[in-house]
Amino acid sequence: MLIKKTYPKILFLFLSSSIFFIILYFALYNYTKKVEKQVYVASNEQFYNEINNFLVLDSKPITVAINNDSNWDEFVNFIKTKDANWYNETIGNELNIYKVDYLGAYDLEGNFIIRNASGKIKSLDFVPKSAMMQLNTSGLSRFYMKIPEGVVEVFGASIHPSDDPLKKKTKPSGYFFVARLLDKSFIKN
Repeated sequence: MLIKKTYPKILFLFLSSSIFFIILYFALYNYTKKVEKQVYVASNEQFYNEINNFLVLDSKPITVAINNDSNWDEFVNFIKTKDANWYNETIGNELNIYKVDYLGAYDLEGNFIIRNASGKIKSLDFVPKSAMMQLNTSGLSRFYMKIPEGVVEVFGASIHPSDDPLKKKTKPSGYFFVARLLDKSFIKN
């Protein structure tokens, strides 16, 4: 008789314990999945922030140099005269200084004038006119675009006389663009 009274109690205890542990298991499993997702999202966000900070830091020297070159009276004169010798002697040889693959000059209407490029970029004129129009208000820009050779980071500046370093007093004379190909060698460095 005693067995008949304790057997249901033991069975009930066993079943209730099993149900409790199953619920506990699923609760811990869901909690673990939720934490994994939070860690993944946080680490992904941190990774993208680090990459973005690296690109911004790496582009500072180019931004400073393009701003200096585009605030130059002789560059304003070049846009008018289109003197290829002057461009090649002063601007065109700065590919290594900028550590880029493309230097290009455009007139105020957005017409291509001249370029110097490393062997990596074969495209002649790939800068969209909309980028030039944006420079009329901003003075400096940086954007990314896809060309046949791959993805390039493009820096643009409107060309002004040297007495207008903020690019606010005078209208642009033309546009100067610098681009670097974001290829395997760029990523390695």
